[in-house]
Amino acid sequence: MNRRPSITRLLTHSLALGCGILLASALADRSLFTLSPPAKAASLPPKTPARAALDTPSSSGAATAPGMSKSAIYQEAWTSLRAQPHNRQERTDRQLELLRQWAELDPEAAMQASLADGYIPLSWETGRSRYADAFAEIFRDRPVETLKILTSGRLTGDLSDLVGSWITSAAEKDPQLLLSLAGEFSPAERSTILSRLTEEGRPPSMPQVMEALITGLEPAEALDFIRTSWDGEAGPYDPLAAQDRSTQTESLLQQWLALPDGPGRTIALAQWALSAGNCRGEDFEAGWQQIPAADRALAARAMITLMPSNTATQPAVLDHAIEFGLWREILTYGVPALENARGPTPTIHRGEDDPGDPFASTPNPAPPPAGHPLLDWALKLPDRPEARMLLQTIVSRDDDAMELLMALPPGDWRRELGLTQRILQHSDSSEAATAYAALTDPRRRAAVDDYRRDRNLPPIPPPATPDQ
Repeated sequence: MNRRPSITRLLTHSLALGCGILLASALADRSLFTLSPPAKAASLPPKTPARAALDTPSSSGAATAPGMSKSAIYQEAWTSLRAQPHNRQERTDRQLELLRQWAELDPEAAMQASLADGYIPLSWETGRSRYADAFAEIFRDRPVETLKILTSGRLTGDLSDLVGSWITSAAEKDPQLLLSLAGEFSPAERSTILSRLTEEGRPPSMPQVMEALITGLEPAEALDFIRTSWDGEAGPYDPLAAQDRSTQTESLLQQWLALPDGPGRTIALAQWALSAGNCRGEDFEAGWQQIPAADRALAARAMITLMPSNTATQPAVLDHAIEFGLWREILTYGVPALENARGPTPTIHRGEDDPGDPFASTPNPAPPPAGHPLLDWALKLPDRPEARMLLQTIVSRDDDAMELLMALPPGDWRRELGLTQRILQHSDSSEAATAYAALTDPRRRAAVDDYRRDRNLPPIPPPATPDQ
């Protein structure tokens, strides 16, 4: 927008006067603060339909004054401030005010200057660079223009604080605009968006918020994001919150299968997976048989990603994950879910006796399955690193594991690994002595001895005889 000539002259002369005062107070010694070398330019995010709003040319308002642009005057003032003998607090306060004024005129130049400064003052309130927070007002007033700068690839340095400041400002000013531009951000930055939107309570349309945040992500990546949002710092996002409390797993399954590809279908898949994880084992398998073959790999991915603790479906969920080679996901999500459980796996159903809370974990009125289904399952795993970690975790949580381990043939890798785990878990018990005596692999005995020696623990005594 063009200003009247008289206003332009007034601003030019005022700016020159103010910056001249700053320049006059600068000292010749500029070695007090040194510049860090610029970091690698940030990579561009993928294009989204909402990016069209960012592709319109922006005007920084950096009109030129005779002999020097206004932005160049600010740059000189910024450089001069770095050489002045102020203490850090005084220098930072002056720089913050300079950045605020400079950003109104030329936000890109002001951002780059703040990124190139060798000293980054942190805010106790936000945890971000105070330089980044100096742009809060311009981010609120000109969100599209400033986001275009942040995503242009022209800025060099760590943009995370600036992006965080932009997200906070946009969340306060225009949440709908923020959501429409969510595709411009990485998954980690989208988690920040969700966190900011939920700081003052859950948004009224949480499923729509989540749809916007996973738009453009591959289904597997979207499931990871939902899981992080479900139980991470950005949450809590409950994938079942959008459903009527009387909705059952079968209905959720049919809703997912009926939807076309897209974020809505991924959310429906997550809703079914989280609900199915709390079914009886036989009910889960009956539902699984209804899933078309082409969708089963993604269904297995959803189940292992959102696998809750203490459910009767854990062996089936892990079986399907192994069927599709999801070993990385088993380590990332399956093992922690098992570690969070304690004791033999109970049978949990969806609470049909309490229709007001169908997602509560209520005891199954039928007798629990006999034996140790999860440990029985683990003892049939193939020998590979991920399977060994699974077995160790499951052996640790089953108080009656010794009986099954001792029934295996001597020298079997499952027996040796399981016995070693029980020794480490119950190092001063009679069980540890029995397990140590049953080890046939001298390398494992040596490893146990080294473990105890490193911790100044006495050697394991021989197991007690019946006469003792």
